[in-house]
Amino acid sequence: MLFRSIVSVQRGSFEGPWAVLVALFVLSSSREAERQRRTDHGRQGLTPGDVMRTGIPSADAWLRVDAFLTHLEASTAAGHDVFPVRGSDGDVLGVVRLDRLLAVRPDDRRFVTVAELTEPRREVPVVAVDEPLADVIENHPEIHRCTVLVVDRAGRVVGVLGPECLAAR
Repeated sequence: MLFRSIVSVQRGSFEGPWAVLVALFVLSSSREAERQRRTDHGRQGLTPGDVMRTGIPSADAWLRVDAFLTHLEASTAAGHDVFPVRGSDGDVLGVVRLDRLLAVRPDDRRFVTVAELTEPRREVPVVAVDEPLADVIENHPEIHRCTVLVVDRAGRVVGVLGPECLAAR
């Protein structure tokens, strides 16, 4: 059939190009479906606790941006781009992203607090540490573009889950 389509293309028929395009679409779709099946199978039985990032330094809300960036340079936070922000009582208020910290002009960093740049917790998706990862991905499509807070049964933040965590699986 493909050979006939190519021959009819050469004769100027419009059936050939459409047949070739449809065949290429079907081939591409089947490859994508197989890739998705393999990915889903590899995540079966996993939870956010299995793939989340832990050991991420948190920022105190009252800290100035320059102080927190200095703290990050001295710590082992390399590769992290989002940090939980804690209030004076130790509760997580939200998250601050490295790009927002770095966007503050260097001369202004000693006047701006981390709290001013924090995304409030109510705006950050939260998932349970023991929830099936397949359910998390299905119920939180934003996980492919942003960070999600992972909490234990008591509601304490125990890690973060983001696109890089999923890509590693």
